[in-house]
Amino acid sequence: MYLNVEQIMSDIREDLHLQETWEDLPDFESVPFPSGAPGRAMSEGAGYDMAEFPAEVEELNHAWNITYYWPLSFKPYRRFIQKVIRRILKFLFVILIHQQNEVNMRVVRAFNGTKAYIDYFGQQNASLNRQTAALKHQVWDMQNQINALKRQNEDLSDNLARAIEELHASSSSKNRCLDVPDDKNST
Repeated sequence: MYLNVEQIMSDIREDLHLQETWEDLPDFESVPFPSGAPGRAMSEGAGYDMAEFPAEVEELNHAWNITYYWPLSFKPYRRFIQKVIRRILKFLFVILIHQQNEVNMRVVRAFNGTKAYIDYFGQQNASLNRQTAALKHQVWDMQNQINALKRQNEDLSDNLARAIEELHASSSSKNRCLDVPDDKNST
């Protein structure tokens, strides 16, 4: 059996040139979530469990680096052919995998940054929730104090009104007792 390396390389180059069309790639909106129902797009509200996000970021941190080396089959003749093809195409694989690793590294960094922002804003949200609860409690206490002061004000107003009435009543009774005719009028 004779292997024509030049023919194999030209076929691979031709296949790569044909695969460079971007029309076959799906747009982001049509990619379903892994946890969603199959075929449901993001725009259809497939939903996402945020509890899965940290685990997925951790998995990305461990799986972003791809090697060009993968295990060969156990059959000796297939293994020999795979070794030959691997050595012939090593220069192409190394370049492609290096570029893919660069993309993967940037994506993982972006996800780590996103996770850090989510954690930071989650902590800020928890802090604000505690502050809001404390402020609600203070408002409730102040409303109770205002209500107590209103009741005290009403009681004091009632007591003052009674005291004024008693004062008027006592002053009018004193004035009646003190109704002494004037000396000038009696002569």
